[in-house]
Amino acid sequence: MLRILILGTGSIGERHLRCFLQTGRAAVGFCEPRADLGEIIAKRYPVCSHHASLEEALTHPWDAAVIAAPAHLHLALARHCAEAGLHVLIEKPLSTGFTGFSELRSLLREKSLVCSVAFVYRAHPALQAMRGALQSGQFGAPLQVTVTAGQHFPTYRPAYRETYYRDHRQGGGAIQDMMPHLLNAVEWLVGPADRLMADAAHQKLEDVTVEDTVHLLTRHGQVMGSFQLNQHQAPNESTITVICERGTARFEYHHSRWRWMEGPEQPWLDDPHPLERDDLFTTQAARFLDAIEGTTAPACTLDEAAQTLRTCLGALNQTAHPPWLEVSDPMESPPRGTVWEAFDLTGRTALVSGASGHLGKALARALAEAGCRIVVSSRSLATAEAVVADLPGVATGPHVAVPLDQQDPSSLEAGFDAALQAAGTIDILVNNGHEALGKDWKTVTQEEFTRHLGNAAAYFTLARRLRDHVVSRGVPGSVIMLGSMYGSVGSYPEVYEGVTAISPVAYHTLKGGVLQMTRHLAVCWAGDGVRVNTLSPGPFPSPTVNPELVRRLEEKSPLRRMGQPDELAGAVVFLASSASRYMTGQNLVIDGGWTAW
Repeated sequence: MLRILILGTGSIGERHLRCFLQTGRAAVGFCEPRADLGEIIAKRYPVCSHHASLEEALTHPWDAAVIAAPAHLHLALARHCAEAGLHVLIEKPLSTGFTGFSELRSLLREKSLVCSVAFVYRAHPALQAMRGALQSGQFGAPLQVTVTAGQHFPTYRPAYRETYYRDHRQGGGAIQDMMPHLLNAVEWLVGPADRLMADAAHQKLEDVTVEDTVHLLTRHGQVMGSFQLNQHQAPNESTITVICERGTARFEYHHSRWRWMEGPEQPWLDDPHPLERDDLFTTQAARFLDAIEGTTAPACTLDEAAQTLRTCLGALNQTAHPPWLEVSDPMESPPRGTVWEAFDLTGRTALVSGASGHLGKALARALAEAGCRIVVSSRSLATAEAVVADLPGVATGPHVAVPLDQQDPSSLEAGFDAALQAAGTIDILVNNGHEALGKDWKTVTQEEFTRHLGNAAAYFTLARRLRDHVVSRGVPGSVIMLGSMYGSVGSYPEVYEGVTAISPVAYHTLKGGVLQMTRHLAVCWAGDGVRVNTLSPGPFPSPTVNPELVRRLEEKSPLRRMGQPDELAGAVVFLASSASRYMTGQNLVIDGGWTAW
């Protein structure tokens, strides 16, 4: 018999324990840090051992572990167990984010361990039969899926007020609690979701504030999906209907059957599969044991569960700023078209480093005018706060200011942390911070040259923090590096002669390096949904620059003038928005034609 360790004996963990015992193929122990609950479970079931901590439990021999703790602990606990050589069955949802996911996946592959995720709908014989019919082509290609589900939580899950359900951070709310089951089942039937729109609200459940009602629209390739879920209605029912070219198939969880209709005015044909209370979990447990023994594949793989998690997190993120289009009188204001909507940043948050500078202010203002909430960073908090006070307001919350020193690694980390604490989430990073250096190739020291290149290290540090943050949320991100025309071309020495030092060699080196860093990070992070591009301004001198230098620069520009900061507005909004969603690793040059010579 295989030895199975259950981590967590709340209601779902206890059910796993009971059902693994019911297979008659496993000796079962458990880990429960709550001593009183542990004693109750130990007396209720014939377990082989019970433990107060995972460390203690892992001193005993086990073949596999079932992770039934709150969702935010799933990946860390699974990794501990995998490091000890245990196969793992992880309760749904896989997690509340993706921190530690890649490491767990690599570890499982390295040790050739089985991992399955407990989406128990896949164990339902009626859903299995319906999937078989769909895959056989009996009804033709799927065209649309509609899902309707709900139950009365105060009746069926009265402890919801005291459990993880009340806290998003632990996997609570309808989107993380029940929606994963429905989404995973639909993705199993018709393929992964690749686009979504979501709306959710807390409508009724007492003593909690998380959403209890959800509307979700999805696209699974060409298949259109619609989900309606609430956790307060009187009927306890769940249906999944797949409309196909030559018929309709419907799974009814509450009736434990699937049915189909192949033409208008034809009767529904039913295929019932009566079940007892624990049958699905016992079947799921047996399938996991079979997978460990190598006789079948896991019912739901880690990557399949990760796909469902990405969809759920995307829905959860979008509910903070659903893409509503206001219904208005077309005689008063024409409706916005899809192109305008692509540039809309409503509901997004951007961290703009160096936002108190000549160009930084314009970049921050442009994003705010597009609806984006701004986190302004500067070495001086008071200076950053002054910039915030001058920005146009947005509907999704106040702009905020944080101190951040480009050349201080600890300040970079603390500044990003402060930005997250103040804003909650960040979707866009504009890497504009810069410590200037006024010395040319004749006078610069090695120490000064090296310090100037530290600006690139700061760009990378902040970009990596943004990448890790959006990946943990399962949402896309955009990194915009500020480059320069001097990252692509050399300068004209005669322009500077007799007026000021020639443009610093360290600056040319820095900005050229930023272009290559952009390309490298773009290809490394494309699979994470993080786009990385460079915005390279041409000559945009500040008002304090020597007028003679400005005159000479204008003579070298095809447009015969210098750029104004607001002329970068359209470019930065484009790179930050979904209008550039198919663009990464590129350098967008706004230089009045300077590099066209």
